[in-house]
Order: sequence, then structure tokens, then C-alpha cells
Amino acid sequence: MKKILVVLTSIALLGCASQKSVIKSQKIESGEYSVTVEQMSFESREIAKGSVETRNEGNVSILLPGNYDTSGKDYAVVYYLNGHSGNNREFERAQAAYINYNRENPDRELIVVAVNGYGPYRGSFYADSKITGNWESYFLKEVMPRVEKEYRIKREKESRGLAGFSMGGSCTLNIALKRSDLFGAIYALSPGVISGLDQLEIAVKDWKAYTDDFRKGYTCAYAEEELDYPQFDNTSEDKALINKWLIGYGSYQQRVEEYLKGRERINRIMIVYGFYDYYSWIPEGSRWLYEHMSGLELPVELYKHDGGHDFNSNIVEESMLPFFGEALQ
Repeated sequence: MKKILVVLTSIALLGCASQKSVIKSQKIESGEYSVTVEQMSFESREIAKGSVETRNEGNVSILLPGNYDTSGKDYAVVYYLNGHSGNNREFERAQAAYINYNRENPDRELIVVAVNGYGPYRGSFYADSKITGNWESYFLKEVMPRVEKEYRIKREKESRGLAGFSMGGSCTLNIALKRSDLFGAIYALSPGVISGLDQLEIAVKDWKAYTDDFRKGYTCAYAEEELDYPQFDNTSEDKALINKWLIGYGSYQQRVEEYLKGRERINRIMIVYGFYDYYSWIPEGSRWLYEHMSGLELPVELYKHDGGHDFNSNIVEESMLPFFGEALQ
């Protein structure tokens, strides 16, 4: 039976009062093995740059292996980006998988850093926006330097991974393709990828049934203005609107082209989707992106799991953590 011991501490890490980080620590015990989950929070200057009123608080969950306090060694790290309506606590649903992986792989232990992407309209899309704030910069310029200064993390690209689910899966692709100098391996789980106009039309029907916050957040993040849904009526106005909607999830051909112009390369790319995903355009988009990248001879892999559109401990234990255990140094 798992026993949980909670120990809370508050630690000021940086000198400037508005930029101090507070850390709360929780030890999770499973039999004779335990891991530590720490919550870091700080006031984000990058999030505050948006025009929409929101909490300018950066929140991060850091999962540490059982021997972190005593080993003295540095660890490979996986940064995790959550799905729409989720936050940095999302990865904690996979605590059991994290415990099992590190207990069974003492030579390939990993630190996981889950970065809050909730933001205005229940999802920031980890994008820099004059409306919703600079969430990509918050991750790259505030979270990563703080975490890698405070914890014993290997700072080489080959030891740094990026993963995400749904919204976070697409943002994993977006950020890594742009900043391939930072990440050696990436894992996109059920990513928002739209392979064509017909698939955008299907996706719009799904989004209308989901929440109007998705429309607001998506368009403010990618088009930097709040837009209505396209009507697909073949008018010139609607075609222009569609082009703006494709800037986010429908722009991967252009993103890959820009990636190939650079010199840095991601060593391993994993795209994962569920066979029973109720958003049919996600498996379609995942397969399309895999085929597109494969045709360009990029180191991409495709994995189909026997599940739906969800983030859970099984996929983390069976696929995500073993992938990074092999891919990262």
C-alpha cells in the first residue's frame, strides 16, 4: 500500500522580490521506493505581457527520482506540456508510472518538469501572443533557466527531451522544430495536427461541441486576434479566415520547411495517437505528419496505442518514459 508523506517548504530562489520562486515539496512513497514532487511558482514577466487580464503566475511541477538527494549526479530531463484545460499538475496522474520507471531503470532515471500552459481561455497554446501573453518565452526564458539552475539537470541538448499531450503535443512540435538546438528528442502524444481543409472542417465541428474558450484561446494565440469559426462557404472572406485558422494546427508543412533550413537536428521524433481517439482528425493528422517527415528522411517514429484521446499512466509507463530513457543521454 502506497504511503504518502507530505513535507512543505517555501524557498526564495532569486533576489528580486517580484521574481522569487516558491517551492513546495511532497514525497511519494511506494513500498521501499519514493520520489519527490516539487511545485515551483513565481511571478512571470512574460505572461504579463498579454493584454488579457490573467494570473501572471508561472507554475511548474518537478518530479525527482528516489535517489536524487543522495546520488550527487546530474540527470536527463523531460519537459512536459499539458493539454487544453489542463495544467502542470496533469502529469501527476502518471505518478505511478514515474515511480515504476525509475525504480526499474536505475541507470536511466529521469527528471520530469511539467510546465503549466492553462492560461487565458483554458489554454495558452504555449505561444507568444500580444493578447494572451508570451507563453513560449515563459517556458524557454523563465522556466527552463530557473529549473536548470536549481536542480542537477544535464544541460546538453542530447539530455533534454520535450513531450506534450493534445494541445501540448502540437506545441511540443512547434517549439522543438523552432528550437531544435535545445531538445534532443521529442514525444508528441495525440497532437493537434490538421492535414488538410477537409480535416479542418471536421475539427471545427468538434471544437464547437467542446467549449468556446478553445476558439478564443486558439485564435488569440496563433492569429493574435479573436476570430469566428469559418463557414466553409467558398467566399473570399471565408478563405482568408481559413488561412488564419490554419496558422496553428495546419501549418506543419511550413514549420518543417523552416526547420530544414537550420543546421540543428532533433535526434528522435515520436508521434503517438490512440486508435480510438474520438477526434478523428488527430490520427489522420498524426499519420500524415509521420509520412511527410519520413519522406524527408527525418528520424521520426509513429506509435498507435490501444486507447483514445487521453493522458494516462499506462501510455507514460509503456511508451513515453521508455522512449526518453533510450533517446536521451
